[in-house]
Amino acid sequence: MWRVAAVSLVVLIPCFWQSRIQAGDLSSHIYNAWLAQWIERGEAPGLELTHPWTNVLFDTILSTLLRAVGADAAQRIAVSGAVLIFVWGAFFFIATVSRRRPWFLMPWIAMLAYGWVFHMGFFNFYLSLGLCWWALGCICREDRFAWLAIPIFAIAVTAHILPVLWAVAMALYFLAARRVGPLAIGLASLLAIAGARVLLDRIFITRCNPGQAVWVSGADQLFVFGPTFLIAASLLLGVWVLAAQRLGWKQIFSTLPLQFAALTAAGIAILPNAVSRGPAEAALTYLPERMSLAVGILICAALARWEPVRFERFATVALAAGFFTMLHFETRRLNRMEDEVTRIVRQLPPMQPVIGATMDARSRIAFLHFVDRACIGTCFSFANYEPCSRMFRIRVRSRNPMVVDSYAASFAMQTGTFAPSPDDPPRYQIATCGEGLCLNLLLPRCPHE
Repeated sequence: MWRVAAVSLVVLIPCFWQSRIQAGDLSSHIYNAWLAQWIERGEAPGLELTHPWTNVLFDTILSTLLRAVGADAAQRIAVSGAVLIFVWGAFFFIATVSRRRPWFLMPWIAMLAYGWVFHMGFFNFYLSLGLCWWALGCICREDRFAWLAIPIFAIAVTAHILPVLWAVAMALYFLAARRVGPLAIGLASLLAIAGARVLLDRIFITRCNPGQAVWVSGADQLFVFGPTFLIAASLLLGVWVLAAQRLGWKQIFSTLPLQFAALTAAGIAILPNAVSRGPAEAALTYLPERMSLAVGILICAALARWEPVRFERFATVALAAGFFTMLHFETRRLNRMEDEVTRIVRQLPPMQPVIGATMDARSRIAFLHFVDRACIGTCFSFANYEPCSRMFRIRVRSRNPMVVDSYAASFAMQTGTFAPSPDDPPRYQIATCGEGLCLNLLLPRCPHE
């Protein structure tokens, strides 16, 4: 038990080492938890608070904590809980399928836990996937506790449906493979993936990225910010290849986790990158990039019987130390940028609508939401995408002074391509000016322009 407590404390260090957690959409999530309080008080005309059945669990947790302990503590508690659920869920699954406790894998699991999905701030997806590891672990135990997967899946689906659909498919593969054989069920699974692609194309508007097969390895999760993180991802992939060679490729390919990983990778390559209900609707995006996190954990599980020598253990720890050192410096730089945004919005008259643009275009992650968190208690983030996307709890009913009512306009505002119409009121906009930030007054366009 002491080892679990010690590892948990170490794993949570990145949640507390900076003045704020820098994780993309997290700023939007906490801002909308604060905005929900305005709706509950009846002070947000044109906005409503709905009760969707999915993509809501993390936001509900944030709202509850926000009322109890404030915005900063709410974020740290909610994110810390999500990290622990993910890390120990992954470890439980790996220990179950490998029939051992591979503590040497913890540096790999920790790096993946703080990879691209985490820093994009996709915490409903992240939390759902973490719960799914617990559910899959229960199923793979094949004992009286297997039924616990049902309530866990029920909770996970309130966070995000995509990991649950994937995990249920993996569970069905596991149960069928014992009766039919892995080869036959594997071929049937590939046909099912191809059929799902055809069905999605017929029902929804889909979009594919020709290079999305790049994300099949799972190691790409370490490619978080600039090119140096690509080096870390390449080194992790190299360590995995070395471990596979030591174990023997035949033994690796016969393991259940690698079969799961291969099917997930096939889904990443075949299924769409984005799915939407209509041309004006917000799309569920980054599907391959999200699911590569599952591939990474599955590869860890496939390599769990590796017995690293002392040098290999040292190299793994050194890689993790280098990765987290780079994360520390990058997140510190981002916090300095958010400090500047906060300083700017506090100079404005209270509760003004403010538009923020992309602040870190050189990164793989475009930080669009600095102004969201900075506006809590101070202003309204007018370009915030959640209400107009109609994919979260807060929805736009009509045009209002707090948030834009069009997803296309929200995207244009955040990317700096928005042109105000003649009937738009003047609004403040934070933009990049040379090496720093500046505040502009965005005036409506003249009718004759």
